[in-house]
Amino acid sequence: MKKIMVKRGLMTLLSASALLLGGVVIDQSTQIVHAANRNWVEVTYTSHLRQGPGTNYGSARYLQPGERYNYYETRNNGGYTWYRLTPTDWVASAGAKAYQTDSPKGIPGVVNPPATSTQGTPAYGWLQTNQATAMRNGAGSNNAVLNTLPAHVAYHYYAKAEIDGVTWYRVTPNGWVMSPAVSVISDPVTTNQGTPAYGWLETNWATSMRNGTGLNNRQLNILPAHVAYNYYAKAEVAGIMWYRVTGTGWVAGFDIQDTTADNTPTSPVAEFGWLKTNHATVMRDGAGKYMHQLNTLPAAVSYNYYAKSQVNGTTWYRVTPNGWVSGADVSITGAPAKPQPIAKVLGVQFISQEAAGAPMGCEAASALQALHYKGHALNLNLSAFLKTMPIAANGNPYYGFGGTPYQVVSGVYQSIFPRAFTPWIAQFGNATDMTGQNVDRIIEQVQAGNPVVAWVTLNYQVPQWHTYDWGQGIDNAHVVTVDGYNNESLHIVDPENGTYWVNKQSFTNAYNYMKFAVSVH
Repeated sequence: MKKIMVKRGLMTLLSASALLLGGVVIDQSTQIVHAANRNWVEVTYTSHLRQGPGTNYGSARYLQPGERYNYYETRNNGGYTWYRLTPTDWVASAGAKAYQTDSPKGIPGVVNPPATSTQGTPAYGWLQTNQATAMRNGAGSNNAVLNTLPAHVAYHYYAKAEIDGVTWYRVTPNGWVMSPAVSVISDPVTTNQGTPAYGWLETNWATSMRNGTGLNNRQLNILPAHVAYNYYAKAEVAGIMWYRVTGTGWVAGFDIQDTTADNTPTSPVAEFGWLKTNHATVMRDGAGKYMHQLNTLPAAVSYNYYAKSQVNGTTWYRVTPNGWVSGADVSITGAPAKPQPIAKVLGVQFISQEAAGAPMGCEAASALQALHYKGHALNLNLSAFLKTMPIAANGNPYYGFGGTPYQVVSGVYQSIFPRAFTPWIAQFGNATDMTGQNVDRIIEQVQAGNPVVAWVTLNYQVPQWHTYDWGQGIDNAHVVTVDGYNNESLHIVDPENGTYWVNKQSFTNAYNYMKFAVSVH
């Protein structure tokens, strides 16, 4: 594909069962009752504001007696009725009473203070939430809660008011927050560049990743707790050190630990020998306990190793082209031996997508290359083969090809993904969907004599993501056939660019964005 408007993407599939939330299974007998906005709860005891309807969900903050909130849904779970106050915040009936009224004032047994002014004194500055913070429709705790602002986020304020000795700040045209829950900060001028730096960090807890260096920047995602990431740059803003962990994603220093000193491997040293696993052993895609797990090797099995590296005092051994095991899990069983050359090329024949007038037809061309190598569909050229390709009427590549392979169509994602691609190819020969498997599994298929169709990025560049009505897609995606390998490279039959070797790491980076592959037998 030589177009930038090319292909593809990996749609995040949501589970068909809405019962699994954050790894916690909710009792399926839970009853759901949707409530109108006349429904209010008053907090009667200091209570957890939880992130789901159950005591097994995390607590965002505490609610205090006398606070009142609209609720929008109820669930019965664990012996309590749970009230949903925001899309993600719930409180249990153990600490709250429910009422139906047109206003939170006049709730039975509650003394309601007089209404307060929502004008205040004009003032301008920045503040930061210290915790998940209730934003009310007036300056005073007797006013209704409009929303709950997340912790550690910066906002402009435009006015102040003193109510019963408490300072309130207006952060929207009618939204106010109280001073015990926020702190006034200096203007958080930020930079998205930082100083180049490279290392490792580990999240202390669920951590906000933002699109710039500063608490006022937009949240891109929540990183899970106790997970390690590489960082590539650092910047200090308002006394807080920030770390860049993706192209535009930054995390704050107070949410992480810099573990670079403990996780920087020494340069690998070539060495050849035998080792045996002492027990079931995790194999990772690099030297170090934070590297991604590729597989679990069975106990008491012998393997050749080809290199070793030191990480925080532990020796790691490379047992596949990118698979490493810790010396703590294995025993060295033989003297170093000269390795056998690792190389193979199947010899798949090139088919040009451009010659068939199909600039968007790399999936079909790559498939036909692999089928012909295995002796299938020999009576079909690419033009005839394209006529058999399933077309998705709704443009969803999970159900068929979107649009046409013969020209670029603006706004349409012109690709077909393995879920629809595999049964199509299986009409002509044996095909196996390898979605989610790593590059080592692709090499194993080639080693067994089976070419593999793989979804990568065009010229192995950084992906250009775009949102479609079916999900996220990579606009500069491309599809090729893998038919060979050696120690450092993969051999590619590319229907756009011919045959060539590509560095294994470059291929891996481009492949891992989607991890789509189909082997042909």
